[in-house]
Amino acid sequence: LVPKYLPKLPDDLFTGKPTLPNRLDRDAWRRLIDTTHRVADLARERFGLRLAFHPHAETHVEYEEQIEALHDPAPAARAAAAQDLAMLGPEAREAVPALIAACLNDTDLAARVHAGVALWRIDRRLYPVIPALVEGLRTGDEILCWNAPDCLGDRGPPAAEAVPALEAACARARRRLIRTSLALAVERIDPQAAATMPFI
Repeated sequence: LVPKYLPKLPDDLFTGKPTLPNRLDRDAWRRLIDTTHRVADLARERFGLRLAFHPHAETHVEYEEQIEALHDPAPAARAAAAQDLAMLGPEAREAVPALIAACLNDTDLAARVHAGVALWRIDRRLYPVIPALVEGLRTGDEILCWNAPDCLGDRGPPAAEAVPALEAACARARRRLIRTSLALAVERIDPQAAATMPFI
């Protein structure tokens, strides 16, 4: 079996006790974000794994300041904050207004895409997330192409405008796992379109 996720747990693996304070100051938060991105890059590039936060494991994404991080001047920090809120799911409803603003207006595409994913995972309403997800698919960035398909596929036929971008991303993707995710999204949105796609 090939694992899809590599969990990162900050607690002491032997005692289960937290190794960091419950709340981080700004410098510690930035170090957490930077280190997490380095670990994510290493896991993806060397092993084809995707790093994921688990808020219930005291990963410092439980409080209002994590929502405020969506306004961080660093694009990577804003994108990471959106990813953290997505992991919280319905518990992050308070962040919906900030996520809508980020999805529509953030200057960083990754932040817009991750905000769109977070909105869908929080309450699955028909927020205007499809344009950002389609734009992410068109870049060819495999991380963005990995995150968008599940949300688009979940929406089914209402996401029909995304099918051409999903098909094009599938044709470009080098990793079979990503191609499979893209193709499955097409199948859930438009089974007839999926039937004409080449075997992945």
